[in-house]
Amino acid sequence: MFIRPIFETLGIAIVALGIMLMALAYSPFALLAGIVVMVAGLLLIYRHYIEMGTDASALD
Repeated sequence: MFIRPIFETLGIAIVALGIMLMALAYSPFALLAGIVVMVAGLLLIYRHYIEMGTDASALD
């Protein structure tokens, strides 16, 4: 599932959204939501690269 092309950029966009929430919205809820969103994005990126593995054909 995570080898589809959308997951190559979706994780980066989610991490960027988390950083923007933490930096630009000045409230405790926005800080907590930014941290949660950023961790979710990092997990998505991690799962994507774990599923790709070391198979050289996945990089084509």
